[in-house]
Amino acid sequence: MKSKLFMEKTERIKTGTGKWVTIVPDHSGNYTLYEDNDYLGCILFDSAENWIYDGEKLCVMEQEEIAGFITGHTKEMHDLLKSLDQNAVINPL
Repeated sequence: MKSKLFMEKTERIKTGTGKWVTIVPDHSGNYTLYEDNDYLGCILFDSAENWIYDGEKLCVMEQEEIAGFITGHTKEMHDLLKSLDQNAVINPL
């Protein structure tokens, strides 16, 4: 579930890659993303609270971080990213 406190105001977060991303909510529950004045895409939600990134400038880890921040599941997203990172070290491609 998306954070109700977040629904009405613009927020700015720093991703693990060092990007400062401005997250701008719209009235439909979707979020437009910017770094400075550079458009990064949108995080879109469906009625079941599933999200998808509509853009090409963020890596999967950044997308997960931002979605976790929006939904309020930051700890869960952090744990998921940490496990994925460990998995990559154990099973490199």
